[in-house]
Order: sequence, then structure tokens, then C-alpha cells
Amino acid sequence: MKKIILIVEDMASEQAIAKQTAVENGFAVVLAANLTDAVRLWNNLGEKICGVVTDLHFPEKEGGKDVANPTGLAIVMDAVVKGIPVSVCSNIDHHYAEYLKVIIAGLEKLSGKRIPFTMDRKDWGVAIAELKKIIGG
Repeated sequence: MKKIILIVEDMASEQAIAKQTAVENGFAVVLAANLTDAVRLWNNLGEKICGVVTDLHFPEKEGGKDVANPTGLAIVMDAVVKGIPVSVCSNIDHHYAEYLKVIIAGLEKLSGKRIPFTMDRKDWGVAIAELKKIIGG
């Protein structure tokens, strides 16, 4: 039975690349487009999810509006709290969010777990390969 990973990415074209890359690396994949979808999938699949690869910025509803906030940090934090390996695949230069490196490094230090972070461009191959190293297999 293939290990299931959760991929969180709002853009359909990026989801397709991420899914194909994960499948080529031997994983089964569930896709979420935002934090709300990710939480729903976690609630439904629970411990069947053995790893997460997430973008950091995607639209969420706030005050009735779609706002692109770094809500992927909530996904990273949830994975860390649940003890699920997580890898971040984001382009922080595009979002002008240099501070995210500091937050991810802090989560690594607090959790004692490595959190791979491809940050200069979205590279699903690297992000999924790094997750695979952590998960094993």
C-alpha cells in the first residue's frame, strides 16, 4: 500500500505538477487548495496521511473576502504538532515574505524536526524528494 501525502496548493497547474511528481516518487496523493480543505482532509483521513507538502500563500476567506495570507504556516504548525513530516514548497520572493524563513527555522528549532523549505522558486521535485528522505521509503 502506498503512503499517502497531502499536498496543499491553490493553483491547479501547480497541483498537477506536484501530484505527478509525488506519484513518480511512489506516493498516493490527496490534494487541498487551502487551509480549510487541508483541515477537512486531515479530519477525514487522520493517521493515513504520512506527510505534507505545502505552499505558504493561498486565498482564504476573511471577512467575506479572499485574502492571500501565509496560511500555509498553520498547515506547517499543525503537521509539526501532529508529528507528521512536512516540507514547504513556496516562492517567498514572489510574495515578498522573507520573514517566513525565520518562522520556519524557529519551528524547526522548537520541534527538533527538519522542515525542508524550497523558497526561491516552487520546486516540487526537491520538496517531495526531501519529504521522502524524512518519511523513508
